[in-house]
Amino acid sequence: MHLRVVAVLLPAVLAACATPRTMTRQEMLDVTSRTYCGVTKEQVLKAAEDVLRLNDPRDVTIAWPDENTMLARHRWLVYFVLGVGSGQHVWQFRAGDPGDDGCLKAHVLVSDDSVTSTYGAFGMTSTGAYTVSPGTATIPGNVINQPAVYELFWAQVDYMLGKRNTWPTCKEWDERIAKNLTYGNTEPLCLFVNEQISPDDPRAAEILGG
Repeated sequence: MHLRVVAVLLPAVLAACATPRTMTRQEMLDVTSRTYCGVTKEQVLKAAEDVLRLNDPRDVTIAWPDENTMLARHRWLVYFVLGVGSGQHVWQFRAGDPGDDGCLKAHVLVSDDSVTSTYGAFGMTSTGAYTVSPGTATIPGNVINQPAVYELFWAQVDYMLGKRNTWPTCKEWDERIAKNLTYGNTEPLCLFVNEQISPDDPRAAEILGG
C-alpha cells in the first residue's frame, strides 16, 4: 500500500464536525448520472475504470459483479507524527445498454467506507515526565452527498471518451470550489496520498495495459 508521512496532529483533523452542506434528492440524482450517446457500454465502463486506475494504481482494486457494473475499492494509509490514519473509498459504477437512439445511461456512487485513526494523547506524570497513551477514533462510512467529486469524475470520464479536450485536475476543482462554482469533498480523487496520474504521463500506458 502506498504510504505517506505527514506532520499533522490527527486529533485536530478529526475535530472538524460542522454539518456539511448536502444535495437534495434531485440534485443527487442529477450529479450521479450521465447520458452518453455514440459510445458503447464497454467504452464507458473502460473509461471509468481507467480514471480510477490512474488516480492511484497501486491501491485500487477493481471487481466486475456483472457485465454492466464495476466496483472499485481504493484503500489508503497515512502515517502522522503521532499516529496512523487509514480508510477506503468504494466506487459503484454502472452503465446500461444503449437504447434505440444510441444513448445509454451511466450512474456512479462513491462512499467513505470507513476511516479509523490511532493517535497518542499527551500527559504528564507527578515527576514532570511526559507520557503518550494510545487512542482510536472511527468515522463511520457514508455515501458522499456533495457534487464536487462526482463532477470531477465525470469530467475525467468525458476526457477518456474523447468528449473533452483537456484533462481535469484536482487543482482545477480546488479553484472551482474556492470560487463557489461547486462545493464538497473531493478526497476520493484528490486525497494527497493519491498518485493522480494523467493519461499523458509516460506511466499511463503501462498502468492501463496499453
